[in-house]
Amino acid sequence: MSISYYTMADAGRRKPPCAKQSVVERFHNLSDALARYRELPATGEKTLGLADGIRALELVRCVPLFPTDREGESILSSDPRKHPFWAKRTEAILAMETCKRMLKLRYMTQGRIRVPIPDTQELPKELKGKRLWMKEPHDDPKTAIQRVRVIGKGLMLPGVLLEEVNPPHLVFEYWVDLVDSEGAYDYRPMQPWMFDLLAQQTMAQMKDEKEE
Repeated sequence: MSISYYTMADAGRRKPPCAKQSVVERFHNLSDALARYRELPATGEKTLGLADGIRALELVRCVPLFPTDREGESILSSDPRKHPFWAKRTEAILAMETCKRMLKLRYMTQGRIRVPIPDTQELPKELKGKRLWMKEPHDDPKTAIQRVRVIGKGLMLPGVLLEEVNPPHLVFEYWVDLVDSEGAYDYRPMQPWMFDLLAQQTMAQMKDEKEE
């Protein structure tokens, strides 16, 4: 099925019964959807997404980053590559990259938090020989996180990653326990996307060791 695009104004999820209902507009191409999205005021929540007639995926949402914000900032809501169906649709991935570039997106939703959008998908050289030092039973990468830097709040315990707050925490970096191939301990900060790649690398190494 061909992909279409949509915008939604007044897209807040929680509204009183008397509140104005969301307005959805549909477009055949992304450029028209982007133009309309830009026209919508940033004082209320608005979204931009895509659909194929059966499934829909929200790509961008304009939301306040901090409780005192009077206007929202556009952030990436979803990464199509992480959804099995949309990962196979090159149009969806291209739409995401176009939105990131044209709207100059800085942050993205990741579970219950918001994090910086990565500027690359490759680990820095100094991390390629490292692995996470996870706590027992050594099967949860997040047990290697000792501190979390939340923008506007400073360093906090990793439990904040599970907190449901409005607006969600804007997490800039994790402070993480690591070891190298020789078993030497390391402790350093890294952005969440680096941690995710390092977690994948660590779990792959552990799998290979079990199969040897």
